[in-house]
Amino acid sequence: MRARRLFVTAAGTGIMAFAVAGTAVAQPTGASSQDRLTRTAKEVRPMGDGCTFWWCGTVGNEANTRVKICESWGRDGTNQAYQKKAACKSGRTSYVKPGQTRGMDTNEDLDALYVPKGKTFKGSYVCTFGGSKGKMTWTHKKSGWWKFGTDCEVLIRSIS
Repeated sequence: MRARRLFVTAAGTGIMAFAVAGTAVAQPTGASSQDRLTRTAKEVRPMGDGCTFWWCGTVGNEANTRVKICESWGRDGTNQAYQKKAACKSGRTSYVKPGQTRGMDTNEDLDALYVPKGKTFKGSYVCTFGGSKGKMTWTHKKSGWWKFGTDCEVLIRSIS
């Protein structure tokens, strides 16, 4: 079964919806619930690079400018916060183009977005496990990374 999470925005609220799609597996007659649990546990595995089950750090870009992202953060850091030191692993930066979403749909876990000096990003984010959510304005005194968790979906609406 392939599970998939969708980011739905209703009137700018950043509401998250889940959709699970897949085929049902018939259980053999007489199969115990323990057999089913063991078989199911063996089938569950991480998706993509750093994704946990069906959660991947995700960035959607509704702005008219591309957004630089980090695909692999190299050290501990507080989630939903600017980082004191850049720790994106070498060669693991790329961009989310205007109109594109990367993360869940592309089976890759994104870890941070880069806010250049003098730029303001406006949008919202939702984090499943921590219950964090809200509209957000990202700015940075110089320039730097805003790190988010594997369970977070970030939506950039505009960049000025």
